Formats: sequence, structure tokens, C-alpha cells
Amino acid sequence: MVILFLFLMLLVSPVAAANNNSSSEGIINQTVTNSIAAAVAGAEPGSVLLIESGEWGGNFVIDKPISLLGMDSGTGKPHIITKEGLVGITITSDNVTIEGFTISGDADCAVWIEGNDTIISDNTFLGTPIAISIISGDGLSFSGNSINNHSVGIYADKNVSGVITLNNFDNRVNAKSLTTILNWSSDNSSYLYENEIYNSSLGNYWDDYKGSDDDGNGIGSTPYMPYTSASDIRDAVGSDFIGSLSDEGVKQIYEGYWEGLFRNENYVKDKYPLISENSMYVVVPKTTQADIITAGGVNGTSGPTGIPIIHLPENLSINLSVPGVNGNTSVQATPGGTGGDPARIEPMLSLQNPFEIVFVMVLIAGVFAGLIGILGKFGRIYGLKGGRKYEVAFMGLAFGAISIALFTPSYHILQG
Repeated sequence: MVILFLFLMLLVSPVAAANNNSSSEGIINQTVTNSIAAAVAGAEPGSVLLIESGEWGGNFVIDKPISLLGMDSGTGKPHIITKEGLVGITITSDNVTIEGFTISGDADCAVWIEGNDTIISDNTFLGTPIAISIISGDGLSFSGNSINNHSVGIYADKNVSGVITLNNFDNRVNAKSLTTILNWSSDNSSYLYENEIYNSSLGNYWDDYKGSDDDGNGIGSTPYMPYTSASDIRDAVGSDFIGSLSDEGVKQIYEGYWEGLFRNENYVKDKYPLISENSMYVVVPKTTQADIITAGGVNGTSGPTGIPIIHLPENLSINLSVPGVNGNTSVQATPGGTGGDPARIEPMLSLQNPFEIVFVMVLIAGVFAGLIGILGKFGRIYGLKGGRKYEVAFMGLAFGAISIALFTPSYHILQG
């Protein structure tokens, strides 16, 4: 019984210590049922407001760090319809997220940003004279959006920094920027385009981009640089632009925040413009890139076929290649969670710190000391008699195997 107890302790203790990492972040989730404006006004800082499919009214101000997350409950993205006036959604706080909406309506500008670390992702903007005005703020993240049928897609003032990448632009004037520190492309990353894996920075899709894709990697060979002269911008937005604005909007054009719209400078420069719309590009997560290295790297030395393996979204199951790496090394790709997941290398048990390692070693030593004591007379060592030596040999092999399992990574197949 003593041996059985120590054996169970040996197996259970390291596992319990390794998995004791969970914690509650205390984020307040609230499903909005009536008015977004009322929910925002009553929300605590740090709240996540969940908005389901349907039509929702503007206009409102977000003056605290919260997240608005659109949830498709069966009839598409929730649709925020702005009312007549200067702005539909005004952001004046840091750390605000707006994700998963369709935003349109009669406001001059759909979203107005004056805050740091704002995240705008996976939204569709339609039809307002100006889609986004970024007046001030650092750490902007703007990705996965579609900005269509506006006179001006994005207007960025001087005091703005951040990253704008993997968006679709189809407007009269797609972007005007007075700042040189706003990045229009991502960091270097791996991505899937037309059944092949490439590595590059990724910009945005611009409907008026005139360049070509000489490499066939889905990235334009020359930068995207839109209108720079005031006269070209005036011609592009059309004579009806001023007439489409409210009185307050016209005031902003001539003596307010939008005064720079018709200046000659425009610092939009996308060095890695997308040839196709953003849905054609699948960015490989960094954890998956690490899996490729763990499974043998780009030299193809792992797996039953000697080929590195990556995980991709469930709707993809294709043969890939990595151009420029050891002669276009082939890569196998299988969808996750479908029973075809490849082998990966992971330890059976993870010892997190020196205390756990010492604890396990003491347990093993204690078990062997107990065995020797049991085989001796009254606890003293007499030596091994008869068949007892085979029992000790068996137990030694068993605990030796356990020790190896604890400290050596095991190769096994993950099933999801």
C-alpha cells in the first residue's frame, strides 16, 4: 500500500503543479438588448458589450476603455446606422475596441478617433462621406475592415501613429494622411496566398492601385501612393462632396480638423499593397510558424515523409510550398480538428521550476529507500535473498521508466 501511494503521488504531483496557471481577468460581459448608447453610458471601464445581429442606432460617444463586439446571431453582422450630424461614433478614451459591425448612415463621418491604443477590426463601412477620421492617438490597430463607397476612406491628422493593414479600400479617395509615422503595412510574417506559403510584410487592398505583382506572391511590386495634390483630391471627391456634409462638417473642412484634407501633402505610402482583396490572404499565426520549426524547421527533416507540417484553418487542406527555402521545400497542411492532425513534439509532463524537479527526485529516492527497507529484516539491510532480487530489479526498471517519461519529451500524435 505504501508503494502504491508513493507511485500515485509521483504521477499526480507534477501534473497538478504544471496546470495550476488559470486566473480570472474579471472582464464584465454584457449582452446589449436595447440601446448601444445607453449600454455604453452605463458600462464599467473594461467591460465587453456584446451586440447581436439587427439594426442599431447611433450616434454615441465612447469615453471609457470598453469593447464593442458584434455577434452574428444568424442574419449577419449587427448594423449601426448613424444619424445626421458630424459623427456617428466618437471615441475619446484610450483602449477602445470596435469589432464585427456594419456601419453606415447619414453622419458626415462614421467613426471619429481621439484616443490611444484603439482597435478597429473586422468591420464594414458603407456610404458616409468620410468613413474614419483619426484626429489623435498612438498605438492604433486597424485591420480586416472593408471601407467602401465613401468620398474619403480614412483621414489621419498629424498626431497619429499605429498600423493599418489587411483592409479593403474602394472609395473616391481611399486615404489622406498628414502624418509620416502611421504604418500602412504589417511586420514580416508568413501567409498563404493561392495555395502557397510566402513570407513578407502585408499592406492593404486598394481598388485604384495600378502596379503589378512581378513575383506572383500577391504583393504589388511598387508602393501604393495615392493623390498628393489638393486639386487631384478635389477632383476625386467630386463637386457633390461639400454639399453632402452637414453645416458642422463644412465648418470642419474650412477651419477645423478636416482643413488638411485639401492640402497638397499626402503621406500615405503602402510599400506592400495587396493585389487581391484581404480574404485571399491567410496569415499563418506565429505559434504555427513555431510548430514548423519544432517539427524539423524548413529543412524538412521531420514527420513520416520528412516534411515539416503546419496547421491551417479547418476549411483548408492543401499541399503547400515555401519558395526560396532549400529549393521550394514542400509543406503538408491539414485542417485542425478533423482527425488528420500531424505529429508534434510535446513533453508528457512539464516540470515548471527547480522545486518541482527536486520534489520528484526526492520521491523517487524515497521509494527506492522504502523498497530496500522492506526487503531487509526489521528495517536493516540484509542483502537480497532468493526471488526478492527479481522484485527489486522489476521495481527499479519501472521507476526508471517513470523518471525517463518525466524528464524526456515524448513523441505522440495529438488528436485535436
